[in-house]
Amino acid sequence: MSAPSATTGVREGGGTRRVELPVAGLTCAHCVQAVERALRTVRGVHAASVNLAAGRAFVEYDPGQATLGALHAAVKEAGYRVGAARARFGVR
Repeated sequence: MSAPSATTGVREGGGTRRVELPVAGLTCAHCVQAVERALRTVRGVHAASVNLAAGRAFVEYDPGQATLGALHAAVKEAGYRVGAARARFGVR
């Protein structure tokens, strides 16, 4: 397993990846549900949860099916802004 990329914050390698996405504009439980629902519609996403207080989405996905760009697009499509991803957990 290699070190996280300086530009994406995601560890390279096979298997499931977990990333943390900062999400701006979250103000209520409905916002949380909207972002979680949007992320879960992306093919290859296994799990998505959003922490309202932290303003962060935690996503577990298959990099062979989903990309960070697709995750960002899903959040934007739901009406929120997303920052650069950070590696939250190691690759399994």
